[in-house]
Amino acid sequence: MWSRIHLCCLLACSAPDGLPPQERGPEPAPEAPAPPLPPPGPLPAEPAPAPLPPRPTGPSPSLQPTAADALPEAPFTAWTARAPLTLVAPGGASLGRIEALGVRVDVVQALDARLRVVCVGCRGPLRDVEGWLPQGTVRAAGDPGGSEDPLVAGLRTRASLAGKGVDADAFCGLLDQGFAWSGAQATWSADGGLLRLTYDGQRWVEEARAAPVADPRPRSCQSAGLRGRPPGPTR
Repeated sequence: MWSRIHLCCLLACSAPDGLPPQERGPEPAPEAPAPPLPPPGPLPAEPAPAPLPPRPTGPSPSLQPTAADALPEAPFTAWTARAPLTLVAPGGASLGRIEALGVRVDVVQALDARLRVVCVGCRGPLRDVEGWLPQGTVRAAGDPGGSEDPLVAGLRTRASLAGKGVDADAFCGLLDQGFAWSGAQATWSADGGLLRLTYDGQRWVEEARAAPVADPRPRSCQSAGLRGRPPGPTR
């Protein structure tokens, strides 16, 4: 009986894995905690957008008169290409100032340094007044000019209206009174009518148009027939 008790004591005191306690290895060291994750770094920079292709550009807006040696034989129709201009009497006295660009004048005589004109497009007291302007200040009808010239663009619009009736005459009358030009915008405005052109770097483009409300002068879109007019004074 004592041998059985002794055997039970031996079994109770032995290691669970069957090895005596003195033969078991050292207890394993606890696992070290995982190191903390590094803080997130900066996000990669977004790639720069591709540059837009350069916008095509042409010459800067400009307005040029017809050269004296390129003027047709008088009489002919023209429009002022300089402003302001002083219209003078034969003796040199001032008749008044033409403030706008593109005012229609009918040239009845051309000398080396001067042009005798009738100011068809003038407003107020200068309307239809005859006087003298310097050479190099007008663009003659038929001068092609360039796409950068606002007066050329306005005259093309005017030419497209010729012979199309009363409404066309009203619009030609508006254009003959001249325009204001500032940078990339040219504006004809009178009698409730409007034409606005904008330069897009290549050409002048119509932006707005409204017909005048005033009664038109008949045949405003046609050049005046001046062949039978006497030459007048040349002083």
